Amino acid sequence: MVNMLLLGYLKVNKIRQIDVAKAIGKNISTTNRKLNGRSEFTVSEIKLINQQLGIPYEVLLDYNPN
Repeated sequence: MVNMLLLGYLKVNKIRQIDVAKAIGKNISTTNRKLNGRSEFTVSEIKLINQQLGIPYEVLLDYNPN
């Protein structure tokens, strides 16, 4: 499933796909598949994105408590 919250966060904060790719150690093609829901991020990749790019877990996991 496409995480629209994450895609929006990346756009608003001017974080490029290449930045995400570098953070998780993957190429652009693989990262694009993950960002567009054709593949899933692993738990370790989610941790790396949070730690290296400062993207909140709530955004990465598309969590909305309401």
